[in-house]
Amino acid sequence: MVMALGVVAALLARERTGRGDLIDAAMVDGAALLTTFLHGLKASGTWRHPRGENLLDGGAPFYGTYACADGRYVAVGCVEAEFFAKMLEVMGLDAALAASQYDRDAWPHLRETIARRFQELSRDEWAERLEPTDACVTRVLELHEVTSHEHSRERKAFMDVDDVPQPSPAPRFHHGETSTPPPARRVSEIAQVLDSWSEVASSVGSASCRRSERP
Repeated sequence: MVMALGVVAALLARERTGRGDLIDAAMVDGAALLTTFLHGLKASGTWRHPRGENLLDGGAPFYGTYACADGRYVAVGCVEAEFFAKMLEVMGLDAALAASQYDRDAWPHLRETIARRFQELSRDEWAERLEPTDACVTRVLELHEVTSHEHSRERKAFMDVDDVPQPSPAPRFHHGETSTPPPARRVSEIAQVLDSWSEVASSVGSASCRRSERP
């Protein structure tokens, strides 16, 4: 994605300035960018405890996953006080618990209380109660459930290619063209394509070797 964004930015700059550019991107850069918010939390003193005991790594009882009565899970992400209070309300828990949301000493008791309550109903029963509200609680879906989820259907986020569900191309461009899956191919056709690629790769490799042997 870093490389793709670099290509787009370079093409845009070329159109405006007439100058080309060399894009230098690496996986190290992309991985580092994903940790930007962690460095910010650490610098502010918010992220200072061992692994699994911080705000967003499973330490906080209001940001994590909980098992339900049917063995499936819900994800809780009510970091803001108003959303945490709403979750407690909908779950029928003591509203006074909201006052200790950011009291780390109270976290074990909060987690135990919330976990015990989630065990009383199935995942979908909790979803029916919580998902329409601002409680910031949602179902953890199995992979096969994702493709049939209402959001996926509304967005047409998946398409079938040879009877295998696959994510549709994204982002989308609204200039008259529509994305369609590639045509189905027989195994023999796939083999022919792979053989042709192999021939090209071999010829390129041989040319590279010849160039490297020159004085």
